[in-house]
Amino acid sequence: MLRDRNRTIAVLAIVSGLAFGSPTATAQNYLTDLGAVAPGLGINNSGQVVLKNYLYSNGALTAFPANFTGAGINSIGQVVGAATPQGGNCPATGGPWPVSPCIAVWSSGTLTIYPGDPSSDYTGNYGLSINSSGQIVGNWITPADHGYTGAILFSNGVFTGLGFTTPGACPNPYSSTFGPPNYAYAINDAGQIAGEAQRLTVDQNGYCLEAFFYSQGVYTDIGPGAALALNATGQVVGELQFGSVPPPTPDFSPSPIIHAFIYDGSGNNQAQDLGTLPSGNNSHAYAINSQSLVVGASSFDPPFGGGPITNAAAFFYNGVMIDLNTFILASDPLKPYVTLIDARGINDSGLVIVNGVDSRDKSSHAYLLQAPLIQVAPGPLTFPSEPIGSMSPPQTATFTNVGTTSIALGAALVSSDFVIQSNRTRKPDAHAVIRR
Repeated sequence: MLRDRNRTIAVLAIVSGLAFGSPTATAQNYLTDLGAVAPGLGINNSGQVVLKNYLYSNGALTAFPANFTGAGINSIGQVVGAATPQGGNCPATGGPWPVSPCIAVWSSGTLTIYPGDPSSDYTGNYGLSINSSGQIVGNWITPADHGYTGAILFSNGVFTGLGFTTPGACPNPYSSTFGPPNYAYAINDAGQIAGEAQRLTVDQNGYCLEAFFYSQGVYTDIGPGAALALNATGQVVGELQFGSVPPPTPDFSPSPIIHAFIYDGSGNNQAQDLGTLPSGNNSHAYAINSQSLVVGASSFDPPFGGGPITNAAAFFYNGVMIDLNTFILASDPLKPYVTLIDARGINDSGLVIVNGVDSRDKSSHAYLLQAPLIQVAPGPLTFPSEPIGSMSPPQTATFTNVGTTSIALGAALVSSDFVIQSNRTRKPDAHAVIRR
């Protein structure tokens, strides 16, 4: 008897408090153009946005000093990044590089530069993330003749190096290819840290890059890749290698399959593969809020350098991965011109900082977009093959509004190969039972 292929479907609905009907065109999904000032890098719960050269706050852009570039922002609006001291390197003892940056913090118009540890052989330091206590993580750089980097914590005026010294999980040096090793990318208010560390391979004959989570003195190796962000409860997101593409000839190394992941921080579970958008084969998660909603980017990256990266799109993950471009209302005047490429931050109100391109000036712009705070559980539904003419057992998807604002609920729809057996609503969520 003929059987058809397995299918994976994502059933999406928008839930309010709970009213059914056509989705209403409200300001929730309004796209705000911050201008040709990309990249946007992060956002706090007050809606303040850190960009490379600007702070966006209360509807206005403020330029940073010319010798400072921003990287991260905390809950009270302090921006961490790197600055070049006038007339010197960082640390003061200098090095062979003509100009080297220092960790710096910009706050309320004042720039504070931290000169580093003169007793070390660091040539420079970069700050990448800052928590509400002023603890900073980032990376240090050795002199140019060595060219190494290392993850670093700067707390109460003391620099501490971070990273693994024991062999990692990846079996050979080709398990991942993420560029220079050793970065601490994010720190939360509990002092937990997410980053990327170079580790010896299992055979100790090479090195690979591993995503790490650091909490209360304990390092957890999440797997080959990079941990790029974490939320207040220690959930970690980033990019991991989930397999590889075999090389076309022995002259090539395997091409890694890189997908966005979420890890619960407990050490008891493996990282969850978030997959990609339908048009992509690689993805990267850049931020997660307290409701476990994730944003990032998905694209098609040809294996083995076989061509340019295509189909780049910003995504929103709430149990299923959704293209953020679909959240721009048809009535929005920017809709015909804007393509959202990557999302770098999401706050607890669902406000997302996204980078994109405006087709009218071909420039990179930063945008703010309000995402609907809807969680979908258990996520994509995978139905097994069934004999033609038969019906599968039903599966249930639950849609929960985790935000504080009501969102009008449109009709639940599935493709022609599936039927909705029942719909049920109960505040604050709705259930749909689907059969194939």
